[in-house]
Parts: sequence; structure tokens; C-alpha cells
Amino acid sequence: MSSDQPRDLNTADTGGLDIPLRYFYAAPDNWEKYLAACQHLMWLKSTFLSQTYNSFMAVHWKYYADCAELDAAARGLSVEAFFNACINWDAELPSYTGDRPTFKPSPLATIPDVETTPDNRRRVKVIRTSQVNGALLRVACVVDRCTLITIMSRLLRWHFDQYWEKSYAPQIRAAQAKSFRRLFEK
Repeated sequence: MSSDQPRDLNTADTGGLDIPLRYFYAAPDNWEKYLAACQHLMWLKSTFLSQTYNSFMAVHWKYYADCAELDAAARGLSVEAFFNACINWDAELPSYTGDRPTFKPSPLATIPDVETTPDNRRRVKVIRTSQVNGALLRVACVVDRCTLITIMSRLLRWHFDQYWEKSYAPQIRAAQAKSFRRLFEK
């Protein structure tokens, strides 16, 4: 093991997931922000959506982990078996053995769906994420009873609602003003 490898992490059997997603929806104002972040902050268009998801899950990990454990039990599965089922995006999840659990309202429950018009449809190929974030993304689809397309569309709106004025816009304004200070609107 190399000296820069943490002793408690075995990377031999880990890896990320490429979760197929042909498109998602973004309203024009959020798509403009998406493109601005890519252009000014050097995010790749192909990976920025994955980054927004990964940052969302960093904030809401406990909520979705709790939901995953409830859901696994309701399907009669161990947590490990449910994890493995969740990372297999090519297969349906096993059926519930009883009733579907009642989950607390999700972090995305109050985020309105984006209009599913051709003008709002944005192409993407995959969501790249870790296995655990990929499993939790599957859980998010279960909790919110919606598709991956809907989750990712809501999530982008949530992300910019949370971070545009706190993080992205100040960096862009500072660069445009040639300032070392992040510039917040007053």
C-alpha cells in the first residue's frame, strides 16, 4: 500500500458508476446559470450535473441513508443486498414484502418540477458518481416516486437556489471586476 493511501480504505473493489441519463430539464434561467458556471468557473458541461448531484448528496446523506435502511427492511433485504440492488440501474428493485414505508418529506419535495417542454430539455449522457452516491440517488427516486430525469431536474434547481448567490455569482463577478474579493450583490 502506498504511503499516501489511507490505511482504512481498500480501493481494490471500489469504483464509480456511470448512470445513463440521456437528458434532463432545466428552465432557461437555470440553464443560463449552468452554462455560466461552466464557462467562467471551468466546469465541464459533461460533468457539472454530476458535481451538483454529489454536492446535494453531501448535504442530505443522512436523510437518504435513513430512507435506504427503511426501504431495505420493507423489501425484506439486508442493507448490503439493497445497496447492491440500488447500484444496478439496469434492473428493477425487488418488490416490497409488505407496505411501502412512509418517509419524512424529502429535501426535494418542495422543489417544483421543471416544465417538460422541448425548450427545457437538455442533453447529457451519464451521471458519474461513487457507488454509494449512485445507490442513494436510486433511493431518492424511490422516496420522491419519480424518475431519474425528474430528480436531476429538480436537483439542479435546488442547487442553484442554494448556491448561485452564495458561491457562483460572487466568483464570476470578482473575475469580471479583476478583484481578489468575492463580490456579493448588496
